[in-house]
Amino acid sequence: MVDRNRFDKINFKQTLNSCILMNYAVAANVFLDVHWTSIFEAFFESYGQPIPPRKELEEHTCGLYSYLVNSHGSGYKLVYDFHSKSPSTLIKHCRDIFSIELIPSVTSDMDSLSDRLTSSDLNVMNAAIPPNTVPGQAMAHSWTIGYDYNGFFIYDTNEAKVLLKDYTSLHDMPTMYDGLFYSKI
Repeated sequence: MVDRNRFDKINFKQTLNSCILMNYAVAANVFLDVHWTSIFEAFFESYGQPIPPRKELEEHTCGLYSYLVNSHGSGYKLVYDFHSKSPSTLIKHCRDIFSIELIPSVTSDMDSLSDRLTSSDLNVMNAAIPPNTVPGQAMAHSWTIGYDYNGFFIYDTNEAKVLLKDYTSLHDMPTMYDGLFYSKI
């Protein structure tokens, strides 16, 4: 279970196709109160690249991310490898605080994922949604899902806010594909 009010304070808004890595930054913020720019800078550090100026950070991160995703097979696998193998001091600290797990099919694991999200443990999940799930969203997208006593909720980095609808079950949410599950160690 996670405190929804914490998400209201995150205010991470993506402007480019950085949703999977941005959602990793959301998870890191939930567990460690880390700003997204620190995660993006660690991403560059992890792949031996110079860190770009702050105002160009998201744009350059998307470029590096797009370049690397092909060799990893998916954006989720790339972020999983980043978390699991990064030599960055920050990401090593992330590994000490929370684990990350690949979810090949959110749809086929919904009952188990639902049970894990509703437990007393601190857990959040990223999941891929198909194009056009949200009006104006022409590409597939990823968002963060949490649970509190009001139900399941979605944090959308496109909107930089918690989407207002409370869901009683993951089955009530839009179709989801693969994803990542984060758990406090």
